[in-house]
Amino acid sequence: MIQREETDWGVRLMAKPFTYPKEHAEMYVQADISLPRPKHRSETKFFFSGTTVSRPLRATDIIIWTEHLKAISDAAREEVLRMKGKSKK
Repeated sequence: MIQREETDWGVRLMAKPFTYPKEHAEMYVQADISLPRPKHRSETKFFFSGTTVSRPLRATDIIIWTEHLKAISDAAREEVLRMKGKSKK
């Protein structure tokens, strides 16, 4: 599930793909989308928590991770298109 938060500078989208195991529960994928400004496009920046040697991802975890990463990038693309439509009105 993707959480959406509107701010004064734009929109933040966040997904936490894992609830188990405990060491993966705090991992996240995040997209910050700035509002378009005159003569500037909106900018999208992606962030995600990393893994460590003591906290590696298994092959099945990578599949879940990439599905959520694709979902949040698709949601970010839709949000940018929505912002473009609003700014032209």
